[in-house]
Amino acid sequence: MHISRYHNTAKYTAAALSLALMLLASGCGNEQQPQDGKLIAVASIQPYASLLAHMGGDRIQVLTLVPSGQNPHTFQLTPGKMQQLSSARLALINGANLEPWGDRIDELITERKGRVLRVSELHGYHDEHHGHDHEHNDPHYWLDPMAMTEVVDALEEALSALDPDAADGYKVRAAALKDSLSRLDADIAALLEGVREKHIIISHAGWAQFFDRYGLENIVVIEEMPGKEVSANKVAMLTDIIEAEGVTTAFGQMQTNSALLRSTAEETGCTVMYVDPLGTPETSLDYFELMRYNAAQFQQGLAR
Repeated sequence: MHISRYHNTAKYTAAALSLALMLLASGCGNEQQPQDGKLIAVASIQPYASLLAHMGGDRIQVLTLVPSGQNPHTFQLTPGKMQQLSSARLALINGANLEPWGDRIDELITERKGRVLRVSELHGYHDEHHGHDHEHNDPHYWLDPMAMTEVVDALEEALSALDPDAADGYKVRAAALKDSLSRLDADIAALLEGVREKHIIISHAGWAQFFDRYGLENIVVIEEMPGKEVSANKVAMLTDIIEAEGVTTAFGQMQTNSALLRSTAEETGCTVMYVDPLGTPETSLDYFELMRYNAAQFQQGLAR
């Protein structure tokens, strides 16, 4: 068995490196303190923090609630994070119950006459009508770059309302950001064109947005829901499918337990490669670099 954890193909420009360092400061380590004179915006997870930083430029300070390496399903708001929220005028969260603590953000931000943007609601999903259902409504919207164009439009409107003196700048950055998303989408589609017929085994449900966008076929998800015990029947089925389909690479996910996948790979001689939906310093804290990292991991694993 071979386990490939990191293969970062990203080549940072000076601007991208500067953004990554800024995001690292906002998402890791000690709680970052608000800076005077800047509009404070919070994001629940790192991919949204990155988009906020691209959108806001030097007009805003972005604070990330879920630290790098942690899972939003199980994360708990700390007193330090609550203090950050008390200074925020804008919050960007996923919704669709990805963040079980999302209602507390609403309470704190709306008290200050701020704005809370839920990505799920931009796509017609309302939290009060659904539970966290990976099978019928995959809530990981950010894994489809073109689904982020609606987020950019919503951010432009919200930031322009909260900071009208900079509305022209937000308009320019929104247009540039949507162009970058289109290029990212085209690059990923071209990269994965040759592996669309390959079968994917992955440790955690959450990539349906990505797979649907790029025409990839996911045949087995080991963990349907976070923390749900995997049945003995599924373990046996996993081994049978790897052997019957000739699967040479299976994919684990950072932030989740891939022990079962690793042990099954040991038995079958299958390689394990890792993808990262949320971003870490080892992969990237920048949305565009992170998406390219994941696309490269899938391409390299499926091309074996």
